[in-house]
Amino acid sequence: FFSHCIAMPLFKSTKGKMTIKVISAQGYNTSTDAYVKIEVEDGSPSSATTEVISDNPSPQWNQEFTFEVKASKGLVGSHKVWIYVKDKKLMGGKEIGYCEFKYDDDKKFPSGQTVEFRCEQVASRFGKTTATLNLDITVTWDQQ
Repeated sequence: FFSHCIAMPLFKSTKGKMTIKVISAQGYNTSTDAYVKIEVEDGSPSSATTEVISDNPSPQWNQEFTFEVKASKGLVGSHKVWIYVKDKKLMGGKEIGYCEFKYDDDKKFPSGQTVEFRCEQVASRFGKTTATLNLDITVTWDQQ
């Protein structure tokens, strides 16, 4: 009955490179000792951290990080990036902002194009918007 069945993959794996430039943040009511931590699902490296900008309500980092990434296109779900803004002077790094996005969204991040991305930060994952983090994101997928 199944002797002529051919196994077809449900998805294809794609490799690429993602560059995230952490530019600046605005909207904090008080000065912070802010830094940004980036975590990348299926990324290498899997995380990166900016330098601390001390005593500033509108920190500017202008730091760029590159990750080797992979994505499963097809029936498998999208891969995420989590971005945390932390204040070093609050309990050694309390989270003051958070956002996430899917890096293998071809419509949001066309391959090879730099996208200016405004990340509306929230006080916690369940809080209200407190500030905006400005990023430049480029995702480039290898040719198949």
